[in-house]
Amino acid sequence: MKSNRQKINLLILLIMAMFLISACQSLPFQSPDQVLKARVTLMMAARCDQDWAEVYEYLAPEYKSKVSKANFLGVKRDVLYGNPTIESIKIGPSGNEAVVTVKYDMTVMSFDVAGHREIQEWVKTGSEWYYQIKVASIMD
Repeated sequence: MKSNRQKINLLILLIMAMFLISACQSLPFQSPDQVLKARVTLMMAARCDQDWAEVYEYLAPEYKSKVSKANFLGVKRDVLYGNPTIESIKIGPSGNEAVVTVKYDMTVMSFDVAGHREIQEWVKTGSEWYYQIKVASIMD
C-alpha cells in the first residue's frame, strides 16, 4: 500500500506532466520550409525598403567575414525592388543548404523589369538561415 506522501508526489508529477504537455502543444511548430520562407520574406522586404543594414543581417557569416558592414553599406545601388514572391524552396538532403527562387519587379537605371527571377542560395548556420553571396576573388 502506498503512503499518502507517495500518492501526493504521484499526483504532483501527473499535474506537472499535464502542464508540460499543454505547453508543448501551444508552441507553434514550423517546418524548415516555413522557417526559411519567413527569413527570405523578411530579407526581400528589407531589400524593397532599401534597408541595406537590415539586409546585411541576413547575409551568411562567411560573407560577413570578408565584407564589412561599412563596405557593404557603401556600395552604390541603382536598383529598386518591388512585389517579391517566393516561387519555390528546395532544401538539400543535409538540411543545411537550400535553393530559393524569388520573383520580383525591379527598376534598374530607370528601366523597369517585371517578373525578374532570382535563384538564391541559402545556408543554415546553427539554427538560422542566411543568404549566401559568393565573394569574387581576383584569383578566380
